[in-house]
Amino acid sequence: MAKAGEPLIIGAALGNCAHVAGVANFLRLAAEAGFRTVLLGAAVPVERVVQAVRDHQPDALAVSYRLTPANGRALLEALLEAMEAFPDVVLLFGGTAGMVEMAEATGRFAFCFVGEEPERRIQSVFLRLRGEPERAEEELHTALVPIGERVSSLAKVGGDRRFVPLLRHHFGLPSLEETVEGVRRIAESEVLDVISVAPDQNAQEFFFRPDEMDPALDGAGGVPLRKPEDLRRLYEASRCGNYPYLRIYSGTRDLLKWAEMSVRELHNAWGTVPLTWYSELDGRSRRPIETAIAENLQA
Repeated sequence: MAKAGEPLIIGAALGNCAHVAGVANFLRLAAEAGFRTVLLGAAVPVERVVQAVRDHQPDALAVSYRLTPANGRALLEALLEAMEAFPDVVLLFGGTAGMVEMAEATGRFAFCFVGEEPERRIQSVFLRLRGEPERAEEELHTALVPIGERVSSLAKVGGDRRFVPLLRHHFGLPSLEETVEGVRRIAESEVLDVISVAPDQNAQEFFFRPDEMDPALDGAGGVPLRKPEDLRRLYEASRCGNYPYLRIYSGTRDLLKWAEMSVRELHNAWGTVPLTWYSELDGRSRRPIETAIAENLQA
């Protein structure tokens, strides 16, 4: 897809649209990722855009239009008709939701943006434009990649390192079904990097001793996990959107069994195990302090 040398992307706001900030920001990110870029500016006539394509022979053309779709339809039609002479140029579009819907319906634009997409999606576009395998981004999403390596890969742009914070949130509803659905919705929203699953107290203390559970406490403090398949369902629900990592609290009893299950079923991103807590000391488990310390160290 890309020609010899660094790929070139041309960008412009079409027609009478003066809203050029979006396409300018896209080209800035492209430049950081190593692309050559040319910004034609705001309110650029279709004829001038096509002439620039003829002169520069870019790998991709990024255009935007953030005004009324009724006015933008004619511009898109004129652009696409002229671009039939350049079938190898990848077309990218940015605009309002109505304009994006119209652009997607043409089937000619490889990627469309409304401006609310996470930066990781834009980085995936750059991978495609470079002709790198699409699985390159998907491989970053697998929970089997150590979290440090995944973060390092996402943070590297154009050879430089940037600070990329991890966003994590504690989540667990009193209903398993609602928690599974919630994990899926969170993943699709792409707002978190890590979902910390919150199990209820019965699960944390009595998962491997169900006969000791108090039914009156089901759902207290989190999701009522009762079998390994419940954790697997949460993991499977998270395999969409930005494929967030999952992790879970360590449990307050039978910590080693719990840890092994968490790695196997949830691909636990990391463990958090106290040294002395989850014992008679804090009341969250009935383990004597000596037993707790020994088991916690083992976990």
